[in-house]
Amino acid sequence: MTRAAIRRHNHSVGTPENAYHETLTIFWLAAVDEFLSNVECGSELEAVRLAVAEFGQQRKLHEDYYSFDVVGSAEARAGWVEPDVQALKIRFILTPY
Repeated sequence: MTRAAIRRHNHSVGTPENAYHETLTIFWLAAVDEFLSNVECGSELEAVRLAVAEFGQQRKLHEDYYSFDVVGSAEARAGWVEPDVQALKIRFILTPY
C-alpha cells in the first residue's frame, strides 16, 4: 500500500516514476515503526504528530547508515539494500510485495 501511495503521489505532482526509492522508503517505515512501538499513542493523529516531532529535523538520518553512493544507486532505488556505513539499530522486518 505504501509503495503504491507514494508512486500515486509522485505521479500527481509530476515527479518522475524513477524517483521512487525502495531502500529509503523501507528505512523510514522501519524507523517510524520502531519509534511508535516504544511510545503511547491515543490515536493515529497523535502517532503522526509524535513521529513528525521525532523525525522532522532528522531528514538526513539515513546518512548515518548509507553512503552517498549506495543511496544514489539504481539498485537501492529498485529494491532493498543493506546499510553500508553501520548496521541498523532498529527492528527490521521486510515483507514481500
